[in-house]
This record gives sequence, C-alpha cells and structure tokens, in this order.
Amino acid sequence: LVDGRRDIAVLTTFDASTRQAAQAGVSAWRAASTGPLQEELGRTEAKTGASARGTVTEAAVTALDTRAGTAKLIATVRVDVTPAGSKTPTTDRKRLEAVLARTGEDEWKVKALDAVPLARTAEDGDAR
Repeated sequence: LVDGRRDIAVLTTFDASTRQAAQAGVSAWRAASTGPLQEELGRTEAKTGASARGTVTEAAVTALDTRAGTAKLIATVRVDVTPAGSKTPTTDRKRLEAVLARTGEDEWKVKALDAVPLARTAEDGDAR
C-alpha cells in the first residue's frame, strides 16, 4: 500500500515550469512504473506547460496475489493543476485504480493506471 500510494502520487504530479523540470518529471514517472506503462511514459515528450501536483487522500488494496506478485489498489487523488504562466491552481479530485507488480528489486511499481468513473445517483444527479 505504501509503494502504491507513493507511486500514484508521482504519476499524478508533473512540474512543467521548465523543460528540465519536465524531463525530471518524465524520469520520475518511469521510476514509479513498470511494464507497458513504463514504456508508454518513456515516449512522453518533456514540454513546458501546465503543472500538476497529485496527493493521494485515500487508498486501499482491493486484490493481492503474493505468489504472482500482483496487486490492485484503488485511490482517491486531489490534483492541483497550475496553468502555464499562472500562480493560481485549480483543484480536481480523481478516483484511480492501479495494477501493481512486484519488481526484481522487491518493490511494487505501477503496471497500469486507470480512472474509475464516478457513479451518479438518480435522486440528485450528484457525483459520488
């Protein structure tokens, strides 16, 4: 759970204030991931622009297979996005599901990361 929380925070954070910061962000993404996700993130071009800071507010393991070295984690994340040239961030909340794999270094890294849609109720139409 600790590795998953840390890596989800890394994967939802990106400082694009300078090209060097953006390159460091892509490197951090690759370090927090494994498998196809790591390969996909490695192809990300480091450009300046909006920056984001993700904070995992809640997380829970929903599946664990220690023999296979896999786990699933669900998390709620507060993401503060600051547009390029602005000092004022906007805040968004995300629900994410991560598939983690145990690596050769006996660390857990994110293998897949997907948004979990928010359910709407018929009574009030509010997102839950």
